[in-house]
Amino acid sequence: MPTGGDGPSFSASFSAVIWIGAHGSIPQGKIVSYLDGNPANHRLDNLYLTDRQARTRQLGERAGQTKQARTQLPQTQVEALKRDHALEPGLSHADLAKRYGLSRGGVANILSGRKRDWKP
Repeated sequence: MPTGGDGPSFSASFSAVIWIGAHGSIPQGKIVSYLDGNPANHRLDNLYLTDRQARTRQLGERAGQTKQARTQLPQTQVEALKRDHALEPGLSHADLAKRYGLSRGGVANILSGRKRDWKP
């Protein structure tokens, strides 16, 4: 919340203001998050402290898609992706990503051989 005049200014989310009012300052590197995943539910019993990396992981898990689950394919699908790329030269990485449920970067990694993106 910016302050008026020449004094210091800072910004904070509504949930952070609620947390600070009840518990005091938020340690550096921590953010306020929502137990139920609903950012409109600012009840104090729904708030907790976490770090950004854990929050990102939790959001992915709630959606049923951890980064690992999104990027790993069975070997047969990796081979099919490579075959599709070879047989359909106009097919973009975005098209392949959509077809196989990967990110464009995941497709690029598979096609370049930089990364083994299939389950053993």
